[in-house]
Amino acid sequence: MNKFYVTAIIAIIAFSACKKDKVGDNPTIYFDSLSKNILKSGVDAFSITMRYSIPTSNLLGDPSSANIYFKQNRDSFDKVENLEFPEELRSFEIPENRDHIRGYITFILSADAYNLALRPSRPNGDTLTFDIWIEDPSGRRSNTITTSEVYIIP
Repeated sequence: MNKFYVTAIIAIIAFSACKKDKVGDNPTIYFDSLSKNILKSGVDAFSITMRYSIPTSNLLGDPSSANIYFKQNRDSFDKVENLEFPEELRSFEIPENRDHIRGYITFILSADAYNLALRPSRPNGDTLTFDIWIEDPSGRRSNTITTSEVYIIP
């Protein structure tokens, strides 16, 4: 009986030590930088740069349907904005024998398009951050990153 338990434990350890297949991993992103962190209310634009890694198995042969999602963290409602991956990534040819594609994405947010203005309750200045995540073509969602603070001035 003890031999059975020892054999079963060895089999479980051996099975769990096997290399795991990477198919189905979620994409990952990392906050890199803001082009500036002080904005004139309703006027300025700025860019956010982040790094990404997407398993090639999740691209389904077509990186064009990957999306970037973000929301401001200063409002009580959760309005989620959506951006497509940049053109050069959407026309990207997936390399053979690579388990992930990696790179940097920089996108620009303009004050008028994304309501980067002072709120009436904060006429002398405001602070916000953004939560950002991506979704790959297979529908898998990445981790969520939060930018550093952006200050809006009158």
